Amino acid sequence: MNKLFLLSTFLFFLVGSLFSQSYTGKQRSIQLFQDGVTELSGVENDLDKTADFFFSQDYDDIAKKAKSMGLDHEIMNSTIYIEGKLFRMDMTTMGQNMSAIINLETRDVYTIMHDKKQYYAMNLDELKAMQAQVKENMAAQMENMKGMMENLPPEAREMMEKMSGQKKSMPPEVIQTGKTKTINGFPCKEVLVKKEDSRERLWVTSEYPQLRDAFYEMATAIPMMEEDQTQWEEIKEGWPVLATTVTVKKGSVDGSVNISEVYSLKETKHKPGTFDPPAGYTKKTMQDMMGGMQGYPQ
Repeated sequence: MNKLFLLSTFLFFLVGSLFSQSYTGKQRSIQLFQDGVTELSGVENDLDKTADFFFSQDYDDIAKKAKSMGLDHEIMNSTIYIEGKLFRMDMTTMGQNMSAIINLETRDVYTIMHDKKQYYAMNLDELKAMQAQVKENMAAQMENMKGMMENLPPEAREMMEKMSGQKKSMPPEVIQTGKTKTINGFPCKEVLVKKEDSRERLWVTSEYPQLRDAFYEMATAIPMMEEDQTQWEEIKEGWPVLATTVTVKKGSVDGSVNISEVYSLKETKHKPGTFDPPAGYTKKTMQDMMGGMQGYPQ
């Protein structure tokens, strides 16, 4: 038999085996809102100083201080399932048991509300078309509101121009600091990302290198995450074990701090149906979710 054929066949099965490996991970996250961000940091409307403060804290420090000070915050614990191009996250947030499933082969997305025994189905291409339609409608409306727009504060006007696609955001600045740290057993490198209205610190690991492809596809598949796609094109390898994102109040959008941390990951075999909506749940559509929002493509 042709040696080249044997080699190509071996490589095909090797790549397929690596990409189809399945994992289960545990993640925790905490989000602080505008008042809590200001009260905890002692800094108001200064993005870099606020970021410096929160970058100097770890997850447990923030969680303990937020609780002891009675600050408005939200904690979410999640279980993550990955198998090739299939992703699922089970989470409890605001007292609701939810799951999110993304199938990057079919580009289908399911948001599952377990307490209501229903799920919302959408497609990434459908979502992208909806986003484009909404931007087009907003641009047309803003054209009719030129006089009113001129009277808006500059930050509010800039935000609306970006939402409508009339003005592009500056590309993120990605800084590889050279610092290293072991987090939850993962050897990591520090990456800082500067955007117009946010600062992000990522501790990125190259452990489980197969997960880089999976993470990149998931992070860049969502149409609204164009800036994320740009930054992950610059971060050539690895995936984030720990991510701290800081935004400050701008225009009508309040600031926040979000810290997400993967604290365990192991190879596992998933049960059949893990990446399917549960049987017996009521299916809802994107139209149901948006409530007939104007601009939704029919």
